[in-house]
Amino acid sequence: MATGRAQPLSYPIRQALIQACGKVFYYKSGLRELFLAAGVPGAAVQRYIDEGHVKFQIARRVLDDLDQRGAEGRRVQDQIVEAMLALDGPADDIADPKQAKEGLEGLRRAAGKRTPRADETREFAAAARRSRLELQRRAAERQAKKIQTLRQHFAELTAIADKQERGYAFERFLRDLFHAYDLDYRSSYKVGVEQIDGAFRHASRDFLVEARWRELPPTASDLLAFAGKVAGKLQGYPWPRHHDGPC
Repeated sequence: MATGRAQPLSYPIRQALIQACGKVFYYKSGLRELFLAAGVPGAAVQRYIDEGHVKFQIARRVLDDLDQRGAEGRRVQDQIVEAMLALDGPADDIADPKQAKEGLEGLRRAAGKRTPRADETREFAAAARRSRLELQRRAAERQAKKIQTLRQHFAELTAIADKQERGYAFERFLRDLFHAYDLDYRSSYKVGVEQIDGAFRHASRDFLVEARWRELPPTASDLLAFAGKVAGKLQGYPWPRHHDGPC
């Protein structure tokens, strides 16, 4: 694909790319590494991850941001397309293989790229495997660094004397901890007049988070009170999401 285009990605390529981004990756960390390798600024990607957007939405917003960067942004868009087409299936072990291949084939058709011939398949598969492993290696390396940083941040929390300030810092710590493990986490929000400390989604199920900073371990009565609180929240607490695109 040429790198000197005067126009942004065509609508068919853009839509096919967004769909492929959502289907090829299960973990957002892999999608982030592909964007970074293609030249997208790290802060531009992490911003949308921290806001809780799903992969389709992250891809759409990153492409919109690149549109505003003129020729340089269009060059990066081209590189994203090429990086996606260097894969031959799911980028991790959990993404659905059939959907991933369908997403890539749709992008290949929209971009006018032919499917590798039979005599090229083995070489292409080997190159795709190297690309996939490199994305996974970068994601694992970045995660290890993030976890180490979080260990330091947690130790620093104990030095904060003001309870309110420490509470806000602890909320940020929890958000970063869940995101480091690629879990969809939303920080505190309200349902009616009740404050929910946090929520995350895993394996298509929603979980609420109760976060407290305590000086002493909870007593038996504390645990009984907490059990009653949990029982009252088993039904009817909506997951806070953005509703401007598919999941």
